[in-house]
Amino acid sequence: MTILNLIVVGLGAGLIVCAALFLIGAQRRHASWRALVSSYVRHLAASVAIAVALTTVAVFAVTAFTNSPQGPLSLVFLGPLAVILGAWTGAIIWLVR
Repeated sequence: MTILNLIVVGLGAGLIVCAALFLIGAQRRHASWRALVSSYVRHLAASVAIAVALTTVAVFAVTAFTNSPQGPLSLVFLGPLAVILGAWTGAIIWLVR
C-alpha cells in the first residue's frame, strides 16, 4: 500500500468512528437533532484545528532545529494523521460532556 492509500483508508476509518461516536452520544442525550449536530461539529472543528496547528508548529520547529529543507514535506503524512486524531479527540470530548 502506498502512503496515499493509507491516508484515504485512515480518513475513512476516522469518519466511521466519528459517526459511531455521534450515534452513541445521540442515544444518550435527549435534545433536538439540530442542537446535537451543531455542538458535535463545533467540538470536531475546534479539536481538528488545534491538532493541525500543533502539528504544523511541531514540524516547523523540528525543521528549524535540524535545518532540513525537506522537513515540511512530513506534513503530507502528519497532516491527515492530525486530522484523524483531532476528530477522534473532539468526538470523545463531546461524548464525555
